[in-house]
Amino acid sequence: EDRLTFSAGFLHSCSVRDATLFCWGDNSTGQLGDGTTTLRNLPTLVTGMNSGVSIVSAAGSHTCAIRNGMLFCWGSNGRGQLGNNTVTQSNVPITVTDMAGGVVAVAAHGDHTCAIRQGMLFCWGWNVYGQLGDGTTANRNRPVTVTNMLSDVSAVATGVHHSCAIQQGEVFCCGDNTFGQIGDGTTAQRNTPVAVSGLGGGITALAAGAHHNCAIRN
Repeated sequence: EDRLTFSAGFLHSCSVRDATLFCWGDNSTGQLGDGTTTLRNLPTLVTGMNSGVSIVSAAGSHTCAIRNGMLFCWGSNGRGQLGNNTVTQSNVPITVTDMAGGVVAVAAHGDHTCAIRQGMLFCWGWNVYGQLGDGTTANRNRPVTVTNMLSDVSAVATGVHHSCAIQQGEVFCCGDNTFGQIGDGTTAQRNTPVAVSGLGGGITALAAGAHHNCAIRN
């Protein structure tokens, strides 16, 4: 529960309290969502997020949150990481395209974002390392489905340049693999999700750092 209701980005943090979202810290790209770019030393109410907020994820310079099943993002958008089909920065929360209901999980890191909606995994933003998992290295300004992740996805985690998800109890990862963070026994970049070697099923939780991952099994 705490992992979903509190999130620390690179230079800012956010927390959900009584279904209301507050953020503080660096705000140079509008990542606090209060309509300004003013640094805040104390928790500040995010515009329009005074009820119904369940999950928050703070990235390097943008933030996303689920409110009443709808996904909103704000902050830096130079690589399309806000998912609203533009590359324009927003200092207040905006609805992510095609994410107006049924969203149950979100993970933002670096300059890309992933979310689970109705059991399907979607990603958008920076994709030079294949971290969106759609088989390309083209940036996406709006959510695209991740290859072979069209059902039964239960959790998602994102690193700076890679993404991982749990599907039917197994972990799959894609993107940058310079440090072996894909977990397939190689250091080759993967543009579509591949199963983590030797981990098998029974995975119940997953977390991603900048260039590494950890999982809980059984």
